[in-house]
Amino acid sequence: MSFNQDQYVYYLKKEQEATSTSTKALYKKLKKLYRDRVVIVELLDNIYHSKGNAALEEANKLLGKQIGKNEEKLSILMNLDVDLPEFYD
Repeated sequence: MSFNQDQYVYYLKKEQEATSTSTKALYKKLKKLYRDRVVIVELLDNIYHSKGNAALEEANKLLGKQIGKNEEKLSILMNLDVDLPEFYD
């Protein structure tokens, strides 16, 4: 499997395991972004040998930015979830 496919499966599992709605929503969003990226990368690989496609390459870049933003949000959210119990000690 490719990295993007691995990430899709990872976020699919994490979405199913998530207990809070906020993390579940972010896992679902990331799962969909990686699914879209898998499709675009496959299309790029198939047409790369002919002439390439600027629109697909741009879409791949935009997906990369969206994935980065959502992974950052998830990281912040996970840090908040982990740190909250410390305030109650």
